[in-house]
Amino acid sequence: MPNRRKRPARNKGVYTGFERQDLPLLITYSRSGTNWIRYVIELLSGRPTPGHERLHGGEDFVVDRAHQGYRVISEYRRIILVVRNHKECLVRHYIDEWKANKDGSHLVDVVGFLEDQSGRQPPEWFIENIRAFHEFTGDKLLLYYEDLMTEPEAEIRRLIEFLDLPRDGVDDLFADLSEHRRRSVELYRRNQASHTEGDADKLSHHSDSLLSDEEKRAFDAYYADRHPELFRRYLSRFATPD
Repeated sequence: MPNRRKRPARNKGVYTGFERQDLPLLITYSRSGTNWIRYVIELLSGRPTPGHERLHGGEDFVVDRAHQGYRVISEYRRIILVVRNHKECLVRHYIDEWKANKDGSHLVDVVGFLEDQSGRQPPEWFIENIRAFHEFTGDKLLLYYEDLMTEPEAEIRRLIEFLDLPRDGVDDLFADLSEHRRRSVELYRRNQASHTEGDADKLSHHSDSLLSDEEKRAFDAYYADRHPELFRRYLSRFATPD
């Protein structure tokens, strides 16, 4: 498979964290709802989270965060992992290749794609973050992006409880969730494009529009065959029906 981009010489900051091991570590593969979670945390706490500035600036962080969390997870005592449908976040992160595959100008082999190491965030990070979370013995919280979109109050309350966030603004947040999501997307768009905009009706937008059923099943089979326990425990909910 042709090389996509040069990998960074050393992954720092959003890749392996901001060296705040005294804080809970938020682990996400890109396109898995990091922006929305950061928005909620900052709104309720009145404090910043690491990365591009959202609601608050400064370094009085509530959490640390990393896309390649598996590399540093052992240095933290508490972690949050957000998982999104593998077919959605991986295809979305490499959307140009899959668009080219769809129009026939580029052929993408699913196995080759999932094993390629040349991109800025190789797909391997996705499953290795899950493996590290699975093996972590400290205090941990698992959230699914899809549940955050379809059952926001229940999932946000779990996040609030885990981080012991202030409750003062909770009622206002839940009273106008759609407006807060809109604001969150607008903040995100300062740096990156959002295609689905946190819309619960678009949870499979990228995989449905860019993958054939055969390709979807190839994604599932890759993880089910090579990582059976992790697939059963964390990803089987996203399996494409036969």
